[in-house]
Amino acid sequence: MVQWDAEKYHKNSTRQEEWARQALARLSLKGTERVLDIGCGDGKITATIADRLPDGLILGVDQSSDMIRFAREKFPPDKHPRLRFDVHNATHLPFNEDFDVIVSFSCLHWVHDHPAVLTGIRRSLKPGGRVLLHFGGKGNAAEILDLMPEMLALPKWRPYFSEFRQPWVFFSAEEYRPLVESAGLHPRCVELLPKPALMTIEDLKNWMRPTWLPYLQRCPEALREEFLTAIAGRFQKTHPADARGRMTLPMFRLKVEADVEK
Repeated sequence: MVQWDAEKYHKNSTRQEEWARQALARLSLKGTERVLDIGCGDGKITATIADRLPDGLILGVDQSSDMIRFAREKFPPDKHPRLRFDVHNATHLPFNEDFDVIVSFSCLHWVHDHPAVLTGIRRSLKPGGRVLLHFGGKGNAAEILDLMPEMLALPKWRPYFSEFRQPWVFFSAEEYRPLVESAGLHPRCVELLPKPALMTIEDLKNWMRPTWLPYLQRCPEALREEFLTAIAGRFQKTHPADARGRMTLPMFRLKVEADVEK
């Protein structure tokens, strides 16, 4: 299981925050809804939604106890009375028709059992409830991930990656729509969105530090920076930088909008 560092994620998750805010621009709220945020992380986006619920409530859940601890300390209930956080796994949501809206941002590509997630979402929604999900989609960061098998096979790194399993799962829209329908949800929109990222070497390493933990936590701590530098160097060889030292990393998000019949 990945051991998240909430402080480090909070400092280096501006890209995830930007994507979530873009997605939220499409979410209409009356202000009275009960909302569930799956994979709330450090709570920044959950708190943003809470500000739009003067007569509602939002619960942010995450399986990382460190993330939930950080979120509770950052957004205490005495200052944010419409906001709560709790530890829950996305595949075992313990709710039954408790929410009007369920959202999730930059989380579900970490989960391999999506039928369990979607079934739990369906069970947690009230009749007429809505879903907005954004997470890594097919082809996301593929041009850097494709470099990893060869690198992990090198003598320096091979001892740390025995029986290593790809930590993320990325779906196309065509693959995901049937999963939404099978869970009893009505898909309004299932779309793969290109999100190319311009990154310098340092940008790339800063992006990987809080999110590539399944790789980094396999390495001895003293070798982690060297590991990141080696990945970034390999990517740079096939992706020449522009005049400002930035390389283009193709990334993709899967957007899912669905609802439950009243």
